[in-house]
Amino acid sequence: MPVWSVACVDTEPELSISDWQILETQNGSRHFVGSDVRDYSGRVST
Repeated sequence: MPVWSVACVDTEPELSISDWQILETQNGSRHFVGSDVRDYSGRVST
């Protein structure tokens, strides 16, 4: 699965995500996971 850089938050301060969920890692951190509604690319918060 390829991974690529996305626009800086200054360039793209808002993003709409569909089909989202919150996942928790083994170390307890939580992340939003979903699809960018513009092109349906996968997105994960850091």
